[in-house]
Amino acid sequence: MDMEATLTELQRKAGRVAEAIARRENVRLTRHGETIAEIQPRRRAMTGAEFARAWRNRKPLGKETANEIATALKQLDKAA
Repeated sequence: MDMEATLTELQRKAGRVAEAIARRENVRLTRHGETIAEIQPRRRAMTGAEFARAWRNRKPLGKETANEIATALKQLDKAA
């Protein structure tokens, strides 16, 4: 979920905006109804435990998808 805040809200409620960012939300800043900036949470590296969980829960590639990837890699090798 994203958050939208005006510049005035940012000045008056900076803590609320910071909390939204800490919850990994994007914040869109507006002035007079126009978006003037977007603040995104800093990306962080995946921890070992997060990677292990993602790896365990991954879905196997279908043969067609694996072939598409192999073909794309071969084309990249030829282009290099």
